[in-house]
Amino acid sequence: MTVECWLGQEFEQAHEMRAFRMVLQQLIEHFNQPGEFVCLLVNFYCNGADIDLAVIKERAVMLIELKECDQVVSGSPNGDWRIQDGAILNQGRLNPYQQVRHYRYALMNYLSAQRLAFLPEQKAHQVSFEHVSALVVFAPYFASGSRIEIPPRDRKWFGVLGLDKLWEEIKDRRSDQIHLDQGSIRKFAAQALKLKRVDVQQYLGAPEPEQPAPSAEAVVTRFPTVQPLEQAAPKPPSGEAVSPPSTVSQPIALDIVNALRRGTVPSAGLPYLAVGLEREMRAITNQLRHVATGRGDFKFVRGAYGAGKTFLSALVLEEALRQGFAASSVIVSTDTPLYKLESIYHRVIGNLRTRSGQSGALRGMIDRWIYQLEEKVIELEGYEEDDPRLAEQVEAQFESGLSEVSQIHSAFSSALRGYYRAQLSDDYATAQALIGWLSGEQQTSALVKRKVNIRGEIDNTVALEFLRAVNLIARKAGLAGMVIAFDEVETIQRLRGPQREQSLSTLRQFVDAADHGYFPYIYLMFTGTPGFFEDRLGVPSLQPLHDRIKLDRPDDPYPNPELPQISLPLFETRKLQAVARKVLSIYAAAYGPVDRVRLSDIFIDFMISEVTSKFGGRVDVVPRQFLRDFVNVLDKARQYPGYNPDSEYEFDRQATTELTPVEQEIIEPITF
Repeated sequence: MTVECWLGQEFEQAHEMRAFRMVLQQLIEHFNQPGEFVCLLVNFYCNGADIDLAVIKERAVMLIELKECDQVVSGSPNGDWRIQDGAILNQGRLNPYQQVRHYRYALMNYLSAQRLAFLPEQKAHQVSFEHVSALVVFAPYFASGSRIEIPPRDRKWFGVLGLDKLWEEIKDRRSDQIHLDQGSIRKFAAQALKLKRVDVQQYLGAPEPEQPAPSAEAVVTRFPTVQPLEQAAPKPPSGEAVSPPSTVSQPIALDIVNALRRGTVPSAGLPYLAVGLEREMRAITNQLRHVATGRGDFKFVRGAYGAGKTFLSALVLEEALRQGFAASSVIVSTDTPLYKLESIYHRVIGNLRTRSGQSGALRGMIDRWIYQLEEKVIELEGYEEDDPRLAEQVEAQFESGLSEVSQIHSAFSSALRGYYRAQLSDDYATAQALIGWLSGEQQTSALVKRKVNIRGEIDNTVALEFLRAVNLIARKAGLAGMVIAFDEVETIQRLRGPQREQSLSTLRQFVDAADHGYFPYIYLMFTGTPGFFEDRLGVPSLQPLHDRIKLDRPDDPYPNPELPQISLPLFETRKLQAVARKVLSIYAAAYGPVDRVRLSDIFIDFMISEVTSKFGGRVDVVPRQFLRDFVNVLDKARQYPGYNPDSEYEFDRQATTELTPVEQEIIEPITF
């Protein structure tokens, strides 16, 4: 078969499904024969953009935005697109041209940033994704008499047409700068975008989504709000199948289930699991919005083992990505102590990611900034992409931006300049080495450093300045700023006296930087145990820091999450029951309906009691072990019709590998 379809999420509207089926039918009719391979990517999220469709073939990448309209339309790149009856397409938002231009940048930048993930290294440096096309497609056709002004410089990448003519456009579009084989295209869809391949013929016969009755209060969103536990969906009666939640896609559901099997916090989809954190998340979400206006801010989170500190910090990072920040996390340890700022910086940059999902996002942010400068010059000056004046103007714009970076640190600016020129001259080894140096690596060759007139490595004296410079790059790349979570800061207490004092001073330095305007557009979160905030070897030993962040009543029955420090209560049975119900829905989204006869609420309560009893009755200690075992039970029930968890489940202490120190201390010993 030469036509393949890869799906991100199901279309929610019936007209979207109809248009998609028409596209698919055309591709099958005109391309489903020996010849060129055509891959259709459907309703997926990429680098900050929700894209309807994209077509990838050997010599072209085309982005498609579907519009349902059979009337005469008129419009221009910068004005409204008006329908004959007077309505405005995309009223109150970007017009269709601006919309697909934004989507094009998102896809183009993502392809460029991820090229090494789906292309062999040599080939990755030979392919240019600047030739991605973008089409606005009207369904069922583009009405006669319609007039859309398209600047000559944009005609090579932008087009407007009817759905009935789409197959011809797909057939004709191609670029000499793009050369992809079937394996690379599939790898991009499956591994880079994490899409699911669907059977084309079966999908054509799938039912259209039902149209819900409109509500004045309805808000359409792809990101779920965190539902208060008191408002959680009621338990379905035993025997009733759990249907997949409407907003979680199968790939995300699979990611969550796989992480729970491993006993780790999922890297995405955390809002689908969150329970009891609504008040804290509202406060922190408001802080993030405030930071996006140019402020700095911070939050300290205290909680015992099992209170959910790591989960909350991961949830905050996911919310930060949704709001358009770059996000990173650091686990404070003896290998990455707070007093070694060069190690902290290296870890922050190594774990830095944007909404596209991959860590190590510094290079992608720099490339995105350069692409945006180029597009700005093309738009203002009207240069063609092969015009030598274009490179000159882009370099002039880049130098202007570097002057701003130089005000923070000249070496960072010099390395960026060297990276840009190495890219222009196809010196990819030098470009990669300079990205490594900017990321805090300690083994950059002296020859590379001499080329760009930089010395030494990033050390304690410049790490915070470089962090500010990275944040400036994020801003220039169109991001809202940076959010960094520091987990397990109680490690400070295990250090020797001078190192502990230096670490606490670093903590105070971070707080002062956020408070006094030194870290604009940066949000910092620190998590630690109650002892860190109360014991003499913790925060109280540095009185100025203690005065700034102390919590007078950690057990306040009416906690105020707006304070600099918040306290998380221990996890308890009611919350674990609510999480189990959420896991049922997520599992159903991943694999299909769950058998609620065998996996009844009575069994879930029994299972919680069984696991908890082996950990001294401590519910706060068991969530990780319980959820890993719970997914195992769900797997068995799905695979074996004769499996009866009520009679066969027993918590196996011998199978509890990789116990944390707290779990090892609490778990009931095996006796004979």
